Amino acid sequence: MTGSLRPILLTAAAAILGMIPIAPTVFWGPMAYAVMGGLVVATLLTLVFLPALYVAWFRIKSKWEPELAIAAEVAALGQG
Repeated sequence: MTGSLRPILLTAAAAILGMIPIAPTVFWGPMAYAVMGGLVVATLLTLVFLPALYVAWFRIKSKWEPELAIAAEVAALGQG
């Protein structure tokens, strides 16, 4: 899943940077800013919100969960 970070960021950055030359113009400027903002929001949603939603929806457990449970038990025993 982490292998898709670079292509998404590079594609979004290329599209956002490609809008910079038309951003200061009177006619196309507002559209360029809207596209750039939409790309930033969509990129963040793609990289942060959608994976979190997937994990929550399908109740995927962390591969580190058994070790964390053991560490919590060891810590509790040490305090008693």
